[in-house]
Amino acid sequence: MKMTNKILAALLIVCSLFTLVACGGEGNGIEYTKGTIENNVYTNEWANLKFEFDDTWKQGSDAEFKSYENENTECGLIAGSATEGRQLAIAFEKNPLNLYDENKYLDKIKNDMSAAVSGYSIGEYYTKSIAGTDFKGMDITLTQSGVTVYQAMFTKLYDGKFISIVVTSLVGKEEINSVLNKLTALK
Repeated sequence: MKMTNKILAALLIVCSLFTLVACGGEGNGIEYTKGTIENNVYTNEWANLKFEFDDTWKQGSDAEFKSYENENTECGLIAGSATEGRQLAIAFEKNPLNLYDENKYLDKIKNDMSAAVSGYSIGEYYTKSIAGTDFKGMDITLTQSGVTVYQAMFTKLYDGKFISIVVTSLVGKEEINSVLNKLTALK
């Protein structure tokens, strides 16, 4: 299991690579917040997202939340954990310099991941509807020592911030899609 944890930690580097900042988007008149977790439900009215924890998902630790955050990035949700072999993260990143669109943002993440750890296989970008909103995403795999870790990263430029959703799984794409289907819209 130690090798699995090392591979998951390497793959989760994408979350610590949120150092970009985003360009403007259209606002909904609701002030930005990273969301709240109350009674086992994550809600974010600004991002129009909801995730309900169940018996199979638990809230991440304070340390896991902090590992996603830096001066430009806030973490709204961590569910599951690397030690469980699966995780859902939702992060919000700003860019007052208006340097990136979604494709350039994903290009930067892809380049940073490839430079950090060898062995990533990163797929082509595609659009996926998550909670009724289109996100740009990419599938990522890392295989080392016979263990394959699957990850999908999706981003949406909205109201001057990137909303990034990252799902990691040891099981595969089916589990990733199942997790994404648990994310619903508030309205």
